[in-house]
Amino acid sequence: SIESDTLDAYSFDLPQRKREKLIVQARGAYETNPIAHQIIESMVDFTLGAGLQVSAVDKDPEAQDVIDAFRERNRMDDREPEIVRRTLIDGEVLVRKIETPLGYVLREISPLALYPDEVLGRPGWDSGVITAVNDIETVIRYRYDADGEGTFRTLGANEAEHIKINSDVDMLHGRSYLAPLLARLSQYAQWVEQRVIVNRLKSAVYMITTIEGDATGISTLDGDIIKSTRSGQSSAAKIPPPGTRLLATKGVKHEMVSANIDSKDCVDDGVRMLRDIAVGAGMSEWIVTGDSSSTNRSSSETAESPMVRRVQRMRTTPFGSSLRRLYCAELKLALKRGRLSERTSRRVLTPEAKAFLDQAETERLEGQGDNRRDKRARSTIEEIKANPKSYTSIETERTCKVELKWPEIIPRNQKDLAEALGGL
Repeated sequence: SIESDTLDAYSFDLPQRKREKLIVQARGAYETNPIAHQIIESMVDFTLGAGLQVSAVDKDPEAQDVIDAFRERNRMDDREPEIVRRTLIDGEVLVRKIETPLGYVLREISPLALYPDEVLGRPGWDSGVITAVNDIETVIRYRYDADGEGTFRTLGANEAEHIKINSDVDMLHGRSYLAPLLARLSQYAQWVEQRVIVNRLKSAVYMITTIEGDATGISTLDGDIIKSTRSGQSSAAKIPPPGTRLLATKGVKHEMVSANIDSKDCVDDGVRMLRDIAVGAGMSEWIVTGDSSSTNRSSSETAESPMVRRVQRMRTTPFGSSLRRLYCAELKLALKRGRLSERTSRRVLTPEAKAFLDQAETERLEGQGDNRRDKRARSTIEEIKANPKSYTSIETERTCKVELKWPEIIPRNQKDLAEALGGL
């Protein structure tokens, strides 16, 4: 048997109720907090950009037709951003593969629908992700509430794709991208609310009317200016329109008073919290706040690097690996049903073209920093790839694999990097 040191008490997974509470808090932050909303949507935009291009490794029209039909059937242009968004907010999403006569149809299952298993004591029984007894990394099935009213259903491990972030391979659940930011997001929202109250007090102006003598003299004033009750109770002044001239008899004094509040030392608190949020999100501060007034090219490029690395990692896993498995499953289903032949012809580079391509690639790598040399090498590479004579056809066994072409994260050769980022 395969033992795991993360079973039971040693697991990094959160208890079921804490996990559900975290998902609810993350969803609330995304829906009501503009900074949390901006962080999630920016990560979706940077991950997918203008859209993902999917092509068959075999490069044959039959396989590409299957992929295109799968994309159209499942509205992948809409579903891929949805999968990324749900995963970032909830920390995970379960994509169900429903077999139909046309092929697979995809449907998402919320992690809040995952329900404890009937078999107590098995690893993952209390979270809806049930694994082998002695190997927590081998998922056997998923159990979920299909309608929220106790209609429980079970899915085999091969019937769904479980996409997780912020988790190890031996964890059953992921965690929200907003998880480390929730405390700071809440503090900043409270800080902004308190600043609004302070600013209202600082800009408020009050009029105090002082009358010599006893309280009975109050009733003799103009009712449009002062509204009074009995002696000893508070008086409320109506706000006179701009330009009003106040008239009073001798012994009545009008004085305008404003709050004297100095809160300059609190400004740095807000900046500090925004920087903490930006660091936790792995983004430049101006992307989080939308304020690029203090951003120059150098600071943008410095902040860009960790964000780019994070997006590249998330493109590799979990999103790239999971999406690749979904497309491969569709190709294998088509092969099983006889819609694809077991063997196919594939275009490959001729030995001569491959040698020229390797040489051009080496020159491009050696010429980094030399724009003219880099441009010449790139032009050569494009010419080799575009020339039909660079390829030959060979017959091979079908692989049922796909290639994912992601858009550029950051457009290069832009004069203003911040403007380029903002235009994505």
